[in-house]
Amino acid sequence: MAKTKISRLRWMIPLVIAILAITPALNAQDRITGSLKASLLQTGKDSIQYINGLNRISNAYLVRHLDSCRHYAEAALAIAARVRYHKGMGDAYLHLGHCFMQQEHYAVAYRIYRESLRRYNYMADSAGMALALGGIAGYFHAIGRKNEALPYLIQASAIGGRLVEDSAWAPVLIRCYEIYADNGARGDTLRRFLRQAALIAAHNSDPALRLYTAILLASDDIRDGRAIHGMEALRKETAAAAGIPLLASRGNALLDRFAATVGDGDSLQFRSRAAMAAMSGGFRKLAVGPAASLYHLYKNSAPALALPFADMLQEIALHQDHLLRSDEQAYVENFMRDDETKVVHLNADIREMEAYYTSSQRRDRMVMAGFVIVCFFLLAWLFVTNGKMRRNAKKDQAKLRSTNRQLWAINQEQQYNDDFKGQLIRILAHEFRFRLSKIADSTDSLRGAHHSPGSMREIAYGVALDANETCELSENLLRWVRSKLSGYQHNPKPFTLRELLDEVMAPLMDDVRDKAILLELQVPDGLVVLADREMLQFVHRSILHNAVKYSNRGSHVIVTCGSRNGRITFSVTNEGSGIPKEEIPYIFEYRPPGELVRQTGRSAGLTLIICRDFIECMGGRLTVRSDGERFATFEYIIGDQLNEN
Repeated sequence: MAKTKISRLRWMIPLVIAILAITPALNAQDRITGSLKASLLQTGKDSIQYINGLNRISNAYLVRHLDSCRHYAEAALAIAARVRYHKGMGDAYLHLGHCFMQQEHYAVAYRIYRESLRRYNYMADSAGMALALGGIAGYFHAIGRKNEALPYLIQASAIGGRLVEDSAWAPVLIRCYEIYADNGARGDTLRRFLRQAALIAAHNSDPALRLYTAILLASDDIRDGRAIHGMEALRKETAAAAGIPLLASRGNALLDRFAATVGDGDSLQFRSRAAMAAMSGGFRKLAVGPAASLYHLYKNSAPALALPFADMLQEIALHQDHLLRSDEQAYVENFMRDDETKVVHLNADIREMEAYYTSSQRRDRMVMAGFVIVCFFLLAWLFVTNGKMRRNAKKDQAKLRSTNRQLWAINQEQQYNDDFKGQLIRILAHEFRFRLSKIADSTDSLRGAHHSPGSMREIAYGVALDANETCELSENLLRWVRSKLSGYQHNPKPFTLRELLDEVMAPLMDDVRDKAILLELQVPDGLVVLADREMLQFVHRSILHNAVKYSNRGSHVIVTCGSRNGRITFSVTNEGSGIPKEEIPYIFEYRPPGELVRQTGRSAGLTLIICRDFIECMGGRLTVRSDGERFATFEYIIGDQLNEN
């Protein structure tokens, strides 16, 4: 009695160990897929991110839980087909193909692999094409037609070999090993493939792929005669794969297979673990072999130990019946039959159409010939008529455009002249009234109270100065009017800039001394400018006169000259009240007399307008900048410089 209990206990140990080994696998699945599902909730449905997330979850379940892998792949396929996302459809088809291969529905797996390959070809996705071709090669290997798998492996290798360290290249290398593992003549090449796949898995941080390559390398060591070392490595890697049911099942199956080679007595334990791992991940086809073997082993000697494996086989059978009841078998068979039926009907239609075309070919040929001749003459007549109409239309359009350009030019010229005349009348009315009124006020003061000789000289000097400025303004105004109305021919001549400035500054030195202004001239010797002398001197006099006039007593006036990119730059900066920011955009435009002119005592802007036009006539540009409170700077850039040696 005691011996019987000990015997039963000895048979029960492998099963208990197998159950304990499978439990961490379920927890590992939840941890790995949990993060993927959490990230999926952050994306909207019917989006590319959502489809990619479903495919990533399906790929994660591919070695962990077959039913979940298929569920997420079908969900991704449905959404990708609705939004016409071919990359998502290709990935979903690829995962479904792997699922059907695990269920040994080889025919439908082959068709799904072909559909995946078609989607990847459409997208020119090299990685996907390599994986789909590897799947098709696996199909031919599974049905025993290894020679037909070779062309697909060659294509997959040609594509995957360009990916170097891409994760898609490793499954192709592993597929080559699995198909030709029993070929001893290629042993070194196949081992090199496995090592390269292991390096790619490590580079891409893919633990499942790394463990699978390690398991295959360990089994290859056993085949190569290094049984003890290989079994130790295989035990270690299989134990590490406990959280991945597919790899755990295959690793334990290999341990069970090679246990007799090294005299290991734990083969039943490995077989139990293989069956339990396969069932925990839904890989029922993998569990059939070890479960049936253990059931037949225990049913006579230890019926109680045979019961779990009988239940396992019953569950597999019920699941298979469920697949048949849900038209799985019909789907598998009709997947190929539909296309074959379409081909038969298409061939019949083609033969019928060929007969119809043969009987009516002569009649149709004559009708088409007559129709073509009539159409040819009609098109020729239409072409000639259209050509004439297009030529006449082009001539009329050219005449119309020419007339419109002439009318536009006349209107623009008339508008310009009208605007200029109006502007000129307003400027003359204000500027001369403004300057003559100053002379009139000065002369009226002479007729009033008694004046000392000194004040008389000062008043006379002011009147003479205003009269000279008025004369000079009239001369420059005439020059400006001629340049506006009759065109201006710019004939520049070379002048030394320092001499021009000395000439302009001489009349202003009394005002400079009266206001105690600190004048700084930063003008390089020998700097020569090409310009119209009278125009340029008018600009110099106007800008320097304004700088002195509107400077505070005891302030600085800085005159700076130089060259920039081969052109002459001239700037005058004075320290005074500055120019308000709102005035700067309109500083070179005419300002009719108003409150601002009366308050500041400034003119209506004629001098600055003339300065700007003179500079532009000489190919330059006049600008102004000010902070509105402390300084104002006028600067022009003009002409080309000449350096005197």
